Amino acid sequence: MIPVKSQTVNRPQYPSRQEISCEYGEGCLFISFHYPEGVCSLSVTEIGEETQVYDFDSSTEAVIMVGELTSVDITITTEYGHTYRGTA
Repeated sequence: MIPVKSQTVNRPQYPSRQEISCEYGEGCLFISFHYPEGVCSLSVTEIGEETQVYDFDSSTEAVIMVGELTSVDITITTEYGHTYRGTA
């Protein structure tokens, strides 16, 4: 009989300690990382609209002018290969 290897799932061994703050006000998104992850790509998709893409450095708070938003999906992809998603 051939032993069956268990399939491993590629997940962290412990919860992430990363904390990301993303707030919206006066047409801007304010994004800050507790632990910087290099250059990041921000995608903002409003229902029925084109996706807008912005690049920013996560070592300082980013202030990104996005204009008026109502209902959006937000995706941040970092230089370290992590992806974070949220909605507003």
